Amino acid sequence: MDEEESLSIWLSGLMYKAGFSSANARIQSAMASGMEDVLSFLLKSDSLRVFGSYADGWGSCLDKLDGSIEPSSDIDVTVMSGRQPIHPVVDAQLEANCQAEHMLAEYKDGHVFFRSGFKPNFSIEKSKLGMVDAFDIIVALDCCSYPSIELLQDGYRTRTGRASCMPERIIELLRAEVFGDSPKCHAVAASPPNLPAGSCMRVSTTLLERSVMQHLTDIQGQFFIIVKFLIKRVLSDIGLKTYIAKNLLFYMLDETPVEKWQTGSHLIELVRTSLEILVEMMESTDSEDACMKHFFLRDANVYFKKDHKKKAEIVASVKQTLVKIHEEIGKFADSLTELPVGGMQFHALFSLHLLAEVHIAAATGTERDAIISAFGEVRDATWPCLKFQQKIR
Repeated sequence: MDEEESLSIWLSGLMYKAGFSSANARIQSAMASGMEDVLSFLLKSDSLRVFGSYADGWGSCLDKLDGSIEPSSDIDVTVMSGRQPIHPVVDAQLEANCQAEHMLAEYKDGHVFFRSGFKPNFSIEKSKLGMVDAFDIIVALDCCSYPSIELLQDGYRTRTGRASCMPERIIELLRAEVFGDSPKCHAVAASPPNLPAGSCMRVSTTLLERSVMQHLTDIQGQFFIIVKFLIKRVLSDIGLKTYIAKNLLFYMLDETPVEKWQTGSHLIELVRTSLEILVEMMESTDSEDACMKHFFLRDANVYFKKDHKKKAEIVASVKQTLVKIHEEIGKFADSLTELPVGGMQFHALFSLHLLAEVHIAAATGTERDAIISAFGEVRDATWPCLKFQQKIR
């Protein structure tokens, strides 16, 4: 066993102690699902859906996996509009199986060109309620079907021209979502950098992503956390989105033989390979704004942040990180927090807090003050009980 393999096994062990296991990820996902159920009950509607890293189970906190959300992260909540679903039209052709009267919208480059009037996402920062750091509120519109997903097409080959290594259990889940009787595809208010805001909506593959994230092995989840750490904390100021870490994970699952994921001995090798893929993809396009191709929607790009540095600088920074990968891995290891046995946190007031936040965002004056006051009374009444629950656990 060489030095890097030994370092990888040591790192994987530290991550286990910090709670980064598929078992803990499933518990956190279940808590997010419970939060969604409470929201549905309180609203008497299923219009609010909890997505993002908290619901995925991986990545809401990079120091530990215990149900907590780090200050620089948030809970993604998608609000589904009650309008008619969009029918994505490719090359002006309608699919024969779509019988309902849906709103037709041209589909191109991962977007449907439909002026919804929805505003882009808005965030609710840490507030006077003081229970959670932030929510990211996303308004969405149902689509009646998914665009073509290359991974699920007959004869699919990977980016490198080989047969896919994606686990069969994940492929089955993706097929059930895409080809099932009621796919939950939706589009969100977002436009690419070269088009004005509001000119189109971006097709979301959130549910496909969640199907993968909730079925990662321990090593696959640990790999994702390290890559997200490098993008979010080491390469934080150059314009890379953390969503890029997800796409790199998917490409790695697609292209990496299963034996590489069986133990932690290849962990650093896999991280290095993923950054090399990132460099290759950035260098393969002349667009200054495009970082890589979206894994599920191969006709679409994943873009850099709005005020990103020049692509050449971004590429140089990633290459520099590759050169000093062991040093950066050391920083990551130092950031980990060892958990006590049974150290998962359950945030019993997340759902109520979110409802209060949404109403506060829309309210003004005395109404706003009344909502804050009412929630404060609930918080003050339940907080001692929650603290006692944590103590006895």
